[in-house]
Amino acid sequence: MPGIPPLPRGPPRCTRSPRGRSPGCSWHSLVRRRTDGRRSITAPPPTDSEPAEPGSSFQQCSFQSNGAAICGPEPARGLATRALAGGRSVQLLAHEDKAKADALAAELGGQMTTGVVGDEVSGAIVIPAVYFDPAKDVVAKLGSALDGKVYVDITNPVDTSTFEGLSVPEGSSAAEELQKTTGAKVVKAFNTTFAVTLATGDVAGQQLDVLIAGDYEDAVRAVAEFASAGGLRPIVVGPQRRARQLEQAGFLPILLSANDQLPEFQWNSALKVVPAS
Repeated sequence: MPGIPPLPRGPPRCTRSPRGRSPGCSWHSLVRRRTDGRRSITAPPPTDSEPAEPGSSFQQCSFQSNGAAICGPEPARGLATRALAGGRSVQLLAHEDKAKADALAAELGGQMTTGVVGDEVSGAIVIPAVYFDPAKDVVAKLGSALDGKVYVDITNPVDTSTFEGLSVPEGSSAAEELQKTTGAKVVKAFNTTFAVTLATGDVAGQQLDVLIAGDYEDAVRAVAEFASAGGLRPIVVGPQRRARQLEQAGFLPILLSANDQLPEFQWNSALKVVPAS
């Protein structure tokens, strides 16, 4: 497949959003087109190396449940839904506007508390539902408050300048890069599950798989139990360095969903590992 050309100069063209509608020429509806005009690629929602669209809710935040914490509009909703389904309490921390966390908590119900990043982190599991660069900011802001906690990295650090690969150094991953900057136990998980699919926990009647990689046995177990309690199927794929493969795997469904020639894949598909028996 030829490389995707740079975005043309001038106002972006608009097309269907990840939710299937055209909200106007927003960040979410940029279109990259081949010069022959035969196909187009719709950019996914803000990915990792680009900031969230100004004004979007939960630009940076965290989630805790009985140990856990969440943020990001759709990721937060989906992850919190799974946490509540598993009988856990949830702490939602917004970047600055607590009212946005309050609104989501009111929508979902259940055992939820709210605050802003910088408040005391009450849970043992922390899930910043943001992209890679904002995740680095969250880690820096929370600092030593993360020490010893389980930090779930859900990011896919897509290089949005080319959409041809990832933006992390060769031989590394977002999870490994984050681990260098925090005393938390970083576990890679949920990067291969689209946010909207977490609301129900399945796609086409198939239970979602949660692929997990980490170096700390207790942290990996905690994330696996979190996923299982929420009605998902945890699969531990290996140590933290396996996050490199998981991030490449997460990149593929993004490309499928961003391709206008594949309308059946619109941010609502899933990767499924099917055993022989």
